[in-house]
Amino acid sequence: MFDRPNRRVLLAAAQQTLMQEILPQLDGATHRSGLMVAAAMAIVIREIDSDEDGDDPLRPVLDCLLELYGENTPEGSDNDVRSQVRLLNDRLAQDIRAGRFDQALASAVAPVLLEQIRQRLQIANPGFLEDGVYSQP
Repeated sequence: MFDRPNRRVLLAAAQQTLMQEILPQLDGATHRSGLMVAAAMAIVIREIDSDEDGDDPLRPVLDCLLELYGENTPEGSDNDVRSQVRLLNDRLAQDIRAGRFDQALASAVAPVLLEQIRQRLQIANPGFLEDGVYSQP
């Protein structure tokens, strides 16, 4: 009774209504605003899907960070993937600012940052990854 329609189904129905019934009647800045709202709804739907899959999209990011620091779990964190990534990202930012990775930025840190970008794009703009337009080394 409490699981239908769930948050994903409701949001997808609202997005479909926006795209098919409301947006065609809008023009100019209002149409662009509607497209922005539809895009935001699509991002939230992908986040819900990734949460329901059980595979935390931050897990590969955490694995890269743990490999970088040679640790199993960051000190001062619980077992929550997001809190561990947050702690290690804070540490990485401090280390980069302090110049600790100046000699190994491209080799040691780049894979961590690229994985974070890839995981964020999976949610925010998966088409960008599918198009393969990213051309930086």
